[in-house]
Amino acid sequence: MAKKDKSSKGKKRKVTQEETKDTTTTDTTTDTTATLVFKSGPAPPILQFTSNAPASDLPNNFKVTQDEASNSTTITGSTDTCTYTNVTVSPPDDDSDSDDDQLPAAPLTTTFSAVYDESTNTFTVYHEDNLSTSLRPLTQNIDVYKPVVSDHSLSASSLKDRRDALYKSFGSSKKLKVLKAQAANQVTVDAVVAGSTMYESMSSVTQSKSNSDFIKSATTSSALDPVALALESSRKLLLPPYDLSAKNPRDVYSARSIIGPESWAGISRVVDACGHKASWLSSLLERDDYPESILKRLKLIGDELKGGKDKGNDKDKIKVLVFLRHCWKFHGYMKKNAVRKSVEEVALGMGVPEYAALRILELFTQPLDGGGYGVTKQLKDKKCVHMLLLMMMSSEGCQVGNIKPLVKDMKMEVGAAMELLRQAGCTVKKGKVNGEDVLGVELKVPVVFPGVKRGRG
Repeated sequence: MAKKDKSSKGKKRKVTQEETKDTTTTDTTTDTTATLVFKSGPAPPILQFTSNAPASDLPNNFKVTQDEASNSTTITGSTDTCTYTNVTVSPPDDDSDSDDDQLPAAPLTTTFSAVYDESTNTFTVYHEDNLSTSLRPLTQNIDVYKPVVSDHSLSASSLKDRRDALYKSFGSSKKLKVLKAQAANQVTVDAVVAGSTMYESMSSVTQSKSNSDFIKSATTSSALDPVALALESSRKLLLPPYDLSAKNPRDVYSARSIIGPESWAGISRVVDACGHKASWLSSLLERDDYPESILKRLKLIGDELKGGKDKGNDKDKIKVLVFLRHCWKFHGYMKKNAVRKSVEEVALGMGVPEYAALRILELFTQPLDGGGYGVTKQLKDKKCVHMLLLMMMSSEGCQVGNIKPLVKDMKMEVGAAMELLRQAGCTVKKGKVNGEDVLGVELKVPVVFPGVKRGRG
């Protein structure tokens, strides 16, 4: 009755018999031991019936049906995997004048119930000395196994489907991984399509306008250069959003999109308030400190306003320069690669309004785990090229005769600034004006970005 081990095959099992009041006998021929413990009294009431009548405390998954015609009692039950049945036919009633309360005659055999405990390797044997108790053996039936393949016949499936079903049912986990890898590496003819066909299949998928325009432009060429695609992707991470179809240089980049709606509205309130005063420039300079390059540009716009040469967009140019000043403050504030402070604390440390600090942090930093903001080499380059472009947007026609003063205020190398401006599609020229070295920058349309620099083989 005990479980057999493969290691104990061919060996005799040692059995120890224990009785409540008797001594224990042990056979020491093997190391495997099973203990028989004899106890008097009824067995645990799992399925126990008194006087041939079912007990009232049956499990919920068992039920009893009595048929008076055949004088039989049927017990049925089920579990998740098996069903159990028992049919017992009671003997006919005796018409003699025997007393109903008289107990039946003692049986000729003694009944024992054994319960095996796997944890202790022990059989507990219960002696059924209660003559009013009867045991009902149950017949166990295993439910029909469900096939792995359903909804269609194996005979109608392909050889590959039958093979996969076979391995799924009986194959090892290692073989299943091999089949999964083989299926992933398969390439069918239908999976290889041209660029135009790919675009048509994706036309129903919701996508951004920039991605849609890029796919349209890419499908017009016979082949896609992966190096050019990688360069285009990195350029979009570096530069502000640009419009290659712009007819005017000032429409290639949008200052409003860089500054953001909330920051633009906040700066507009400040500029409008200063404009109502007698000297708007003095009122603006009283509020904040400005570097020499931005201050020089503000004075130039002020002279144009005094001379009645307002071109209609001078206020927007002033707003761009004010935001450029905030970026310059952040450029000097962020000396380390990370700062563990809130937006309010960063704005206070920079000396800029909170709405401007929030926009600058969104553009040129990335949030850190646990709070704070960090910068990378790519984000530093992005900040610098945005500042250089903002200076160009504050001028008429996106043309600056000498952007070197801003480069000096940013403490940048001239060569690094020239490279970033070229990446933005600008034309950069060195020269001399009145014996002074200048760095002229101009943005022309259509914009032509530099190609891939290939080393010599």
